[in-house]
Amino acid sequence: MSEAAPFSLVLSNLQGARPIGGNGKSFVARCPSHEDQHPSLSVTEGKDGRVLLNCHAGCGTEDVVSA
Repeated sequence: MSEAAPFSLVLSNLQGARPIGGNGKSFVARCPSHEDQHPSLSVTEGKDGRVLLNCHAGCGTEDVVSA
């Protein structure tokens, strides 16, 4: 059994993830760290395969990941 890529794994655990732009590497989703009614979490796949997270409401990366 192969492991899922980190980016795919993160996206599969987020509610309301939808692509932005046309490259398939940038999404917005509802942040799991706070009661998010509108998508405020940017999720981008970096060139080196890392997952870049940014909650525009101010949640820290560690809070988002642990949620």
